[in-house]
Amino acid sequence: MSLSEQYMDILLHGNTEGEYVFDKQHNDLSALSFMDISYGIGDIKLPLIPKVIPPVRFGASASLLAGLGSVHMEEYKGLISSSIDTGMTLKQDVILRTGAGGAGFKGMIGLASNPMPNMEVGLTVDNIFGSITWSMFTEDQKFHFEAENVYASNLNEDFYSQSTKREEIEAFSMELPPELRFGALWTAKKVSLSTDYAQAFKNSMVTSKVGKLSFGARFLPVYFLPIHFGLSLGNSQNPWLASYGISLKSETGEIGIAFQSYDSFIPGPTSKGVSIGSFIRIWY
Repeated sequence: MSLSEQYMDILLHGNTEGEYVFDKQHNDLSALSFMDISYGIGDIKLPLIPKVIPPVRFGASASLLAGLGSVHMEEYKGLISSSIDTGMTLKQDVILRTGAGGAGFKGMIGLASNPMPNMEVGLTVDNIFGSITWSMFTEDQKFHFEAENVYASNLNEDFYSQSTKREEIEAFSMELPPELRFGALWTAKKVSLSTDYAQAFKNSMVTSKVGKLSFGARFLPVYFLPIHFGLSLGNSQNPWLASYGISLKSETGEIGIAFQSYDSFIPGPTSKGVSIGSFIRIWY
């Protein structure tokens, strides 16, 4: 979800005389949920690598995607204007496209190498031929809201009109654009440090053309209690954020919890946002 600076200005300071025009470029809403079943191969040494270069390993995977649900804003137009002569005018038109029961595919290829002891670097291209086709409960939900010549004196009247319309549509496909990722990991006995950079070729619900650089650290004070710290640098689309996590690890898996704080190292009143998440890993 994203809101334009104009909307935030109105919410924080109220509207003044003038006109605000909004579009989908700076105001968006989307949600996506899917599961994947993947098969991969790896640790394939590339031939013909000069001896002065550390061995390079190749890997690839293919994933079948099972879509649970999707909502995205297909179209948005908005207008807010205010003047002494005409009062306040509001117009909003939104089309939300929804679907369920999706099926799709994506592939990934990657290269990895160990340029020095305890260090590994890697490069991957994800979402190759990636897409999900939604075929159940597909529809466009159209919302219209309009109010003209609104003054404080007529707020007790029916000063606005609104309508909602649902239209069934054909099955539609959602592209998952390819995404380039670079990572480096340094590992010691009780500490590991990492850095990651990700950038997609197109904007989508799950990718961004604006690159994102992140740093991470993992400490192991005792063998079963990893402690995690992460820092993601901000860009033109997202604020910087700090994350903290702790987990319990065993021979068969790991379970953990993490917190994120936006524009603040410590979650609290100075944060522009706080989120919480959990994870479970099982290996065999």
